[in-house]
Amino acid sequence: MLSKIDSALPSELFLPDVISHLQKTSAGNGLIFKDFSSLVSQPLKEGSDIKKHSLGLTVVGSYPAFKNFLSALEKSARLFTIENISFSTPGEEELFGFSLTLKFHSY
Repeated sequence: MLSKIDSALPSELFLPDVISHLQKTSAGNGLIFKDFSSLVSQPLKEGSDIKKHSLGLTVVGSYPAFKNFLSALEKSARLFTIENISFSTPGEEELFGFSLTLKFHSY
């Protein structure tokens, strides 16, 4: 039980673990993990030990695969909040490009 809580709100942020989780989740749902943008971190409130982090990522794939990816993020033990989604129309390969901004926390 405590391991699930620690997974949802880890004691410190280890970015490679977050990126690895997002890569595995995207691949497991039929998406190609293309890129991630810089991480922005700040305290949740002034004087708070809890920090909020914002991370951008880009994935490519079909719309049904993207829906499955969002569902998997929602069911993840780590608490991700999607702040922003944008997408590009399919090119020759019939694949959409999806850009997301995710928010998550650590302490």
